[in-house]
Amino acid sequence: MVDALESVRKALRPSGVIFDLQPDAAHQPTVAVRDRSGRHALGPLLRETDEDVLAAHAARDGLVRAGRFSQVAFLRRTYRTSVATLAAFDADRRSHTPTWRLARGVRPRLLEAWRAGGKGAGIETTRRMSIVVLRRRGPRRSIASRSP
Repeated sequence: MVDALESVRKALRPSGVIFDLQPDAAHQPTVAVRDRSGRHALGPLLRETDEDVLAAHAARDGLVRAGRFSQVAFLRRTYRTSVATLAAFDADRRSHTPTWRLARGVRPRLLEAWRAGGKGAGIETTRRMSIVVLRRRGPRRSIASRSP
């Protein structure tokens, strides 16, 4: 991650900005079913700490502390993804490393709510991203080195 950000920094013009988007390391995803009558929250998705995400956050923060970038803005945004089938939901869960697991008792409630929702019911998962705007910091020039 440090190498990637440093490569981008070198390609930026002085005072150029980049947007660094990462999964929020502390967010606990949830699952819900949405049907004609609304959204029915069912419970959390359990996930182990993702060391790669933590490393990416640490690398970004380290470059800011080292003065390579200045942080212009920090945002967290929650969004939802939706799938139409249980198979697609399970495939999405398995695609995460480490794998997301359903909390105890959520799977039976999910099956019941999805079946009761009928045709067109979708399974939603909440997710959160951290978005950091970084500005390239260039070499500092002294007043004496500036041209008139």
